[in-house]
Amino acid sequence: MDVIRPVTITADKLVSSNVPEDDHPQWVSATVYAKGGRCIRDHRIWQSAQDSNAGHDPTAPGSESWWSEVGATNRFAMFDARVGTQTRAQNEIRCTLRPGRINTLALLNVSAASVEVIMRSGSEIVYQRTASMVDCEGGTSWYDYFYEPIRERQDVVFDDLPVMGSATLDVVISRPGGDVACGLLSAGLSAPLGRVLREAKISITDYSKVSDDGFGGLRLTRGEWAKRAEVRMIIPSREVDRIQTLVAELRATPVVWVGAKNLYQSLVIYGKYDDFAIDIAYKTISYCTLTIRGLI
Repeated sequence: MDVIRPVTITADKLVSSNVPEDDHPQWVSATVYAKGGRCIRDHRIWQSAQDSNAGHDPTAPGSESWWSEVGATNRFAMFDARVGTQTRAQNEIRCTLRPGRINTLALLNVSAASVEVIMRSGSEIVYQRTASMVDCEGGTSWYDYFYEPIRERQDVVFDDLPVMGSATLDVVISRPGGDVACGLLSAGLSAPLGRVLREAKISITDYSKVSDDGFGGLRLTRGEWAKRAEVRMIIPSREVDRIQTLVAELRATPVVWVGAKNLYQSLVIYGKYDDFAIDIAYKTISYCTLTIRGLI
């Protein structure tokens, strides 16, 4: 299992994007906003909480009585540290980043035909790879092949990028003639934890609502869902202190956990760990257990 220590993609790290930031007008101090009126400030969408709202900067301290934060703009939704909010476009999402020193790029909650990543040092291409999002492992029979709908992978991880501090990264998420979306782009330096054993358990947390209508029937409201995993790893005993320190540094921090490279998408999880323990079993080999709660 690896964990990606993420770089925050701020406006200065996003060199360019083909997704327009025109969800609403930019905030203007002289504009008088009515209650419910919306604007953009610092790549976030804000909604006026009062009538006659003028001169109140949504990002300033004490502005809570005047503004409520709605969320990231469409352009920045894929960088807002949430999987459930997606950047959406037609045909393709194309962006150029200057993230600094990274070796891994993860894209989660993706709806696309392919994802291409190109890393450049100056004008020289030092890395280029295209990943198909078609799930080739979904069928188990000829019936599935001919009659079941084609499934797409929602998550993809590029874990072999060269570490270059000043390189630029082009990311192209495409579906010619269709809609594309990306929930989270996480770039950073990955750190190894251990080898996941076969006793790993995967599940989901379902946020759907169930209510009784009072007449013996149930009203079901479909909600979001998040991954959850309980893994047991084997680790070299000499790595115990490093892993404990690393996991301690990630407490209360949502990150991408990659449980089995290119094997189970279910073990690619954006979330935080709930439980962590190391069993120092032998002189050379120890065991680590980790419970990860996926976030939306």
